[in-house]
Amino acid sequence: MSCRIWGVLVLALLSALTATAADKEKKCTLQQMGELPVTMSGTRPLIAGTINGQPARFLADSGAFFSMLTPDAAEKHGLKLGSLPPNIRVLGTGGVERMQLTKVQKFSLAGYAGGRTFENVDFLVGGNRFSGEIDGIIGQNLIGQADTEYDLANGFLRLFRAQDCKGALLAYWSAGQSVAAMEYEPTTLRQPHFVATARLNGKKIRVMFDSGASVSFLTLDAAARVGIEPEDEGVQAAGLSHGIGRKATENFIARFDSLDLGGEVIRNARLRMGDIHSGDGVDMLLGADFFLSHRIYVDSKLRKIYFTYNGGPVFDLRRKPQLAAMTAEGAPSDAADETPVPASEPASAAAASALSAADLRRRGAASAARRDYAAAIVDLDAAVRLDPADAENWYQRGVVLWQSGKPLQAVDDFTQTLSLQPDHIAALMARGTLRLQSDGSAARADFDKAVSLAPDDAALSLQIARALDGAGKRQEAIAALDAWVARHPKDDRLPGVLNQRCWLRAMEDLELPLALADCDAAIKQGARNSATYDSRALVHLRMGNYARSLDDYERALKLQPKEAWSLYGRGLARIRLGRKEQGDADIEAATAIDASVARRYIEAGLSP
Repeated sequence: MSCRIWGVLVLALLSALTATAADKEKKCTLQQMGELPVTMSGTRPLIAGTINGQPARFLADSGAFFSMLTPDAAEKHGLKLGSLPPNIRVLGTGGVERMQLTKVQKFSLAGYAGGRTFENVDFLVGGNRFSGEIDGIIGQNLIGQADTEYDLANGFLRLFRAQDCKGALLAYWSAGQSVAAMEYEPTTLRQPHFVATARLNGKKIRVMFDSGASVSFLTLDAAARVGIEPEDEGVQAAGLSHGIGRKATENFIARFDSLDLGGEVIRNARLRMGDIHSGDGVDMLLGADFFLSHRIYVDSKLRKIYFTYNGGPVFDLRRKPQLAAMTAEGAPSDAADETPVPASEPASAAAASALSAADLRRRGAASAARRDYAAAIVDLDAAVRLDPADAENWYQRGVVLWQSGKPLQAVDDFTQTLSLQPDHIAALMARGTLRLQSDGSAARADFDKAVSLAPDDAALSLQIARALDGAGKRQEAIAALDAWVARHPKDDRLPGVLNQRCWLRAMEDLELPLALADCDAAIKQGARNSATYDSRALVHLRMGNYARSLDDYERALKLQPKEAWSLYGRGLARIRLGRKEQGDADIEAATAIDASVARRYIEAGLSP
């Protein structure tokens, strides 16, 4: 859009959209209060800012009532922490999280309030579930002060004040497009969420527009009301996800006849579902994947949400979207699922010639988040040509080349990034990960430099451990986790890290008593999920504790009935206990779900 901060955008709307005869001579105008550039990192919409003059990145979260910082970010920026009243806690999808409070002396957001620097801004502090690239969350106390337009596919979040627009259709870009509209419930300071009524298989459900949720999510209760349960035929296991709080949520994917969102009807909708509880009776989160596939305007006066469809998949159904993991070869770790989409025409893309390199880069990142890698590469090639001196253009193109299965070209782009900006931590981590297979010493040099640049970033060590594991270097990954656990004994990520270390030792058939101690500790600290029970079951299987192994596989399968790895493991445990018929049935069921599971068990040294 050509207009900029504090500019006034006058929209020539059709006279039929005016509210009354008395208003016919008035024109609906939108005063633009801010245009915040948004860069997608996977399905996380990030906006740039500063904390006391230092660069920072924030998740734009329409589902957060107040802005927050992670403990890592508070430590990195040297912020002092204070206590909140004991009765104030934050409820997330991962449970209740106790927060602290800090005050940022000088704070700014790119594109917000004309670039103004604000003084003495309060933030909650808590949760460490984000990667090191994210310092915190910008919530409704900042971005909910006016009408909001979410144009994530083009890389913008815009703030408006509407004048003389009562009854107007504020989707001003929508000429020739179908526009869906939903009225959201009254909001309060403590509950500023955008909650509206939709229909799932004809039954009413309450949906919340939540840009901070990386993927859309349906509760198990809502699914059950329309007759869908996790153990039903056709329901797929879909791993775990995490939000604020320590509890991991079991994920499933199921097909529903229809999802009606304000007149936009998705037939045969495949939706992610799990046991989440928002505390206010919401049945479904419409996450950043939905925001990417739509252009959305929130009318704060009339409590209306208007949106048009951009084309492509509506929902991100990769099996483990929270990891954004890549294999050593550079291909996405989980194949893309096809999702039925609404029957409406997509918006036409803006001409590349009218956009800056930064605009093209953000649009390319958004296309990549939707797995439209061809469109992403076109925009990122143009961004590099327009501004080859900007390291971020090369980095973003490298990420997309990696995602689209071109690791050698990605390494070249990361190298060019680092020639322009030697302290680019993300490029060092990406290049190091890709180098692990071919040049381990060069990879470790990249990792060491990244850590030296951000010695207090606890997420880097975990990222390195995951990269080592992905490259088959499990013993080195264990050593990296050993160092992390020693430094962070009270971190809220500890249960998950203990499970990861337990799993690595179990897969290597190494130090099994230590592996068992890790899994026991993880479960004791709250990781009572299918992944941890599955890890401990494998340890018991290795140790010859077949009855205990069977018990843990039963626990894992009670939570994830269609998980092929756990089914196969239970089959092995049953066979070891002399229950061959039952064991063979489990193995047959497992291979029917995932034909590769037998090979993976054999590679781990385990077979019937």
